[in-house]
Amino acid sequence: MLCCTECRVLLTASTGLVHICSAAHAVSYARMSEDKYENVCTELGIRTEYPTIQELNGIESLSGLDIYTMSLVCGVEECSMIFASRSTMRKHYNGKHKGVPLLNIWHIVSAQHLDNGAHKTYF
Repeated sequence: MLCCTECRVLLTASTGLVHICSAAHAVSYARMSEDKYENVCTELGIRTEYPTIQELNGIESLSGLDIYTMSLVCGVEECSMIFASRSTMRKHYNGKHKGVPLLNIWHIVSAQHLDNGAHKTYF
């Protein structure tokens, strides 16, 4: 995997070039040909997909990513989704656990932010 040192998120071979060439970064020297980039990623064995939560479960922290020490674990039945705030936990409950009373106390864990997509993934 690649890691953006500015955003501190993981990137795949599929997302890396677009990410570093985005307007947010505007890294001009990163504007290499797609073919050359793909060849470098292949040589380095960079994954094209993010690891699954199952692959990440129980591993040590990944270098380059921030560690959030006050993350909340859902804990409803088999759900073990992790969120960084009470408000995102409430949104999760409203979407995935309608009708289940919202807990007042959650397990607090250390977590890392995997990606920076529309639905941020913590593990």
